[in-house]
Amino acid sequence: MEEYTGPDLNHDDSIIKLSSAVHRFRCPLISNNEKLSFSNSFKTSGSDPRTQQALREADRARNLFTESLEGASGNGKKINNQSILETAQVYRPKIHQILVTCKVRPDRARLDSRLFFAWQSGAESNGAKGRKTFQSEALMYELCMTIASEAMATAGLACDESANGDFASSANHYKRAAGIFEFLGETQLPKWVARGKRHYE
Repeated sequence: MEEYTGPDLNHDDSIIKLSSAVHRFRCPLISNNEKLSFSNSFKTSGSDPRTQQALREADRARNLFTESLEGASGNGKKINNQSILETAQVYRPKIHQILVTCKVRPDRARLDSRLFFAWQSGAESNGAKGRKTFQSEALMYELCMTIASEAMATAGLACDESANGDFASSANHYKRAAGIFEFLGETQLPKWVARGKRHYE
């Protein structure tokens, strides 16, 4: 006769699947990357070699970020949330550097060609063709959308880990994503609203 060790605290697989169910939102999508170049737009005002180098690095970082987001466009490619997260983290300080430079040195905000940042929402439709495009000339808009993508990718990693049964890692990524969204909503977006329609911000 086996010794009684107490009640069975294990849960049925169906209960675990129900309690760990998640709804995944896609990352937003950059829709006009081929038309945008920081190097060309700031060609005159940013003629200093170090500035041009920084602008070229920003262009490269944005191109890589765009490529990683293409997996979230609903075109059959597998979504790589880790790639989106990593490229967003590389691009974010680049766009922030440009934003701060234009704020401190307004003379550097003179453009040879206008910058239009166009993004499509990842929460409105499964297919890229069904998404509405939102466009702005504000650098702050580009920064906020990059931060939002970073948050969505982090939440996407949490979904992946939850589906794989790694609930501890999933909870950590959900916590991190919540912190990014909190920073975006309470710090970055109010700054943009307060600055109004000043395009370089």
